[in-house]
Order: sequence, then C-alpha cells, then structure tokens
Amino acid sequence: MLEPIKIGNLTITTPVCLAPMAGCSTVIYRTICHEFGAGFCPTELSSARSVRFSGIDKGFRYMRIDPENEGITSIQLFGNDPEDFDYAVRAICEDDRLGNVSMFDINMG
Repeated sequence: MLEPIKIGNLTITTPVCLAPMAGCSTVIYRTICHEFGAGFCPTELSSARSVRFSGIDKGFRYMRIDPENEGITSIQLFGNDPEDFDYAVRAICEDDRLGNVSMFDINMG
C-alpha cells in the first residue's frame, strides 16, 4: 500500500501523480485523472519569464486550474532566473483566477 505524502501543509493521500504532458495536461484532462484517483496533476510547463515580462494572460491557458474539480492543484513553472520565479509566483497568487493554487512545481532543469 502506498503511504500518503506530505508536502508543506498538504497531504497527498494517493501518492500517484500525473506527469505533465505538453498539449495534453488541460484542466479537463487533469479533472478526469483526479476522478480516476490521481493524487494531484500539475499543469503543463509555463514560463516564469513570460509571466514576468508578458503577464499572466499570455500563458493562462497552460496555468488554468479548477480546484473544485481537480483537487490539489500545482502550477509548474520553468526558467533559470530566481527573480522571474519570485515575480511569477507573486503575480499568480494575486490573480483571482489562479490565486488559490495549492502548490508550485519549480523546474530549473
């Protein structure tokens, strides 16, 4: 039996998550995966730099979340500049559509 995973103040009771896939990890797909038991399903990669310099709306389709229907939400940001991440995370948390995100997946690889 798989044990729950605790990340900060979140507990993922089913420690099986969807690997984000470009072009597939839409909010509808993530909701279906959640309904079939996925513990959490991160969004597709979104550029922290794009959020910083072009705003949230440009990449909103990749970051769209629906906590009511997909459970734990995770927005995945990529980049290599800590200042981009700082700006992007703050902007997302202040956005009415995205501010209730459960966690961020920071990809600097």
